[in-house]
Amino acid sequence: MWPFSQSAQEIELLQSVIDEMAHGNYDGAVPTLSGQLAPLSASLKHLKSTYASTFIALEKQREELTAIINALPNALIFVAEGRVSLFNDAAREMFGLRPTDKGKLLDELELPQSLFDAIHEFLSGSERRLDTRTTPNALMQTFQVSITRLENQATGQPSLHNANFVASFTDISQRAKTDALRRDFVAAASHELKTPVAGMSLMSETAQMALKDGDTATANAMLAQIHTEAQNLQALVLDLLDLARYEDIAPADERTDLIKTSKTTVATRRQRAQDKDIALVEEYHGLGLQEVFVPLHEADVVIILDNLLDNALAYTDAGTVRIDVEADAIKHTALIRVSDTGIGIEEKDFDRIFERFYRIDKSRSRVSGGTGLGLSLVKHAVEKAGGSIVVASQKGQGTTFNVSLPII
Repeated sequence: MWPFSQSAQEIELLQSVIDEMAHGNYDGAVPTLSGQLAPLSASLKHLKSTYASTFIALEKQREELTAIINALPNALIFVAEGRVSLFNDAAREMFGLRPTDKGKLLDELELPQSLFDAIHEFLSGSERRLDTRTTPNALMQTFQVSITRLENQATGQPSLHNANFVASFTDISQRAKTDALRRDFVAAASHELKTPVAGMSLMSETAQMALKDGDTATANAMLAQIHTEAQNLQALVLDLLDLARYEDIAPADERTDLIKTSKTTVATRRQRAQDKDIALVEEYHGLGLQEVFVPLHEADVVIILDNLLDNALAYTDAGTVRIDVEADAIKHTALIRVSDTGIGIEEKDFDRIFERFYRIDKSRSRVSGGTGLGLSLVKHAVEKAGGSIVVASQKGQGTTFNVSLPII
């Protein structure tokens, strides 16, 4: 028999150590006992050391796994028995989740309805994995969703309140929008290319028939028209190539003298202005120096000036087309203002004039050889430099485009 007073106290000490271990505390020391409790004390020391080492290893693995999960760009949510057991930083940022959301039922989270629809579709099926893309929701969000069942799923039809799975969400809204824009662009470009090509084919057939009939006047007229359409088609192809360059090539570290390029571009438009009896005026203000450099390739600056001046001349029948260039040394900004006394633009068209292939006056654009891509190219070039473009106009009272570009 153990002496009661001694063994009771020693057993209480061992019991307290076991209680601490049960709560995950392995820091306390195991008392070294003698007598009949010595083997138990030694075994407890060994057990505690083993558990502590195992606990440290598991904690390290948990930290590594958490770091890996949080480093993933897609949002992850783990669900066990219908409750959220874990989510990563991407899910927290994407859906505004909080630490207190752990342990909640999945349907208590404020996730987009399109994601719940995808989860319900997954739970109603028998496949172990579902990969799907949601349709755009009210906020125009589109998600790529991947859901995988966990092996410990209970038998029976799973529901939001008892399912075990991990769900991965990727916000592909911008990609979906870009895909839609590309589809629309291809459709519009195909239409724009189809029209002149079909016209040239018809005119060539007419010219051939006229030559067979000896009607050289008609044949020459058709050939002249084919030449004009070929020039328009060439301009359209060049504009399409410029658009592709803006979308597929990263901006290079380039700079161009805005003043020199502006004066050269205006000079190339003077004959056209004279032919239409339009005054073409250029002014340069607050420059101080003769050179003002902007972060664009010369071709991009030419695209901006060419299209703004060409539009002003095309939509002005009488009066003045004016270009003003001003440098603000304090704000490190160059301002380009192209104004005209032409037909003007209705306010309802302000948001659409920068769309590809959009034309305010289609008949006038067709006569002038406009491709409908000019202002879209201007906007791309301006945004490439980190600048902005704003239009001000009234129907019948002229139009002014204000372009702001950073100075380097």
